[in-house]
Amino acid sequence: QNERTRFLDFEAASSIREKGNEWELALQLLQGLKQSNLEANVVTYGAAISTCEKCRQWKWALALFNEVRCVQIEPTAIT
Repeated sequence: QNERTRFLDFEAASSIREKGNEWELALQLLQGLKQSNLEANVVTYGAAISTCEKCRQWKWALALFNEVRCVQIEPTAIT
């Protein structure tokens, strides 16, 4: 992973976290990242999962967690 990719990962995750209670926007940001041909990683997924969890959107949090496993990203204790 190069510096630019790490920076974009951080930017995407930070943007998702800043949305706080706006879980739908967090999902849109994650989708936009994937549509931009940038790979979402454990950091960006973790941020989106956390936002959904904080907003009590358990269905979406679990769906994202399962997606992490399907795209063969190794979940961490944080996700």
